[in-house]
Amino acid sequence: MPMSKTELRQQMRLFLLDRRRGIPISLFADLCGLHKETLRKCFVTEEWEITEFVQLRVLRAFTAWMAGEIRVMVKRDRTKYVEWRKSPQPRMYKHAGLTFEDGMIKLDIGPKNRADYSRQPLFKKG
Repeated sequence: MPMSKTELRQQMRLFLLDRRRGIPISLFADLCGLHKETLRKCFVTEEWEITEFVQLRVLRAFTAWMAGEIRVMVKRDRTKYVEWRKSPQPRMYKHAGLTFEDGMIKLDIGPKNRADYSRQPLFKKG
């Protein structure tokens, strides 16, 4: 799933700021092969420019997380680690909301992927 830098920046910003994302930032950064401060400075505070190296690593890990190929496991001593699934199982949830299409507001009902941050809000703040 190719994604431009601006799309990746928008989706990763929402992903990193989401408290219910399902994976700690430190584990996601390890999955990317980057430091968590690099993710924060590239996507949240936008202090650093996204290089091609960072873009490829983050896109690969984020795509795997969205597809459900990765799950977070907890050991007996409460430490968390990442495990790759043999068969992908995306995290789904029941969704009922409104969308704006063709100048009309329509009802949007059905299961949605919890890891999909590409949906735009109906009304933008500000």
